[in-house]
Amino acid sequence: MPEKNSSRGGLWTRRSIFRVYSYEEAGAVGDFQTSYAETDTPVKTFYYRKPVVFKQGIATRLHLRMNQTNAVTLLAVRIYAAAHADNYASCLRKMYDSTADFPAGFVDDDEYEIELDVPFILTTAGVVYYALEWSGAPGLTPGFIELSGEVIH
Repeated sequence: MPEKNSSRGGLWTRRSIFRVYSYEEAGAVGDFQTSYAETDTPVKTFYYRKPVVFKQGIATRLHLRMNQTNAVTLLAVRIYAAAHADNYASCLRKMYDSTADFPAGFVDDDEYEIELDVPFILTTAGVVYYALEWSGAPGLTPGFIELSGEVIH
């Protein structure tokens, strides 16, 4: 039975699910074509797949596939609870960095399903940022990146 709590100003269900994503069928939008190093401010945000506005939760799964045109490597995927102009603050709000799990980066057009257990509190409700770091200019990049988990509040 899902856990209920009304002490935080309203009812919420501990086991509510969230899913946010970014998807490019033809690579024409360009969301995946800009490289962001760890020292850059993340500016890309996920879209909602399920209409749940959440502030706090546990990220449990990252699912992605990229098929870049140019012969470059996706070095890192980083997920942030907030975006800050200074690197120190952004690093404090980092929810996930793939460099520990995939030090050599990701293989072109392979699909990855990464299990997570990352609690978070978003600065802005429902807004989760991501940044992709490439070894060079990827060119047109169809693919997807999807984050899902459990809503706490």
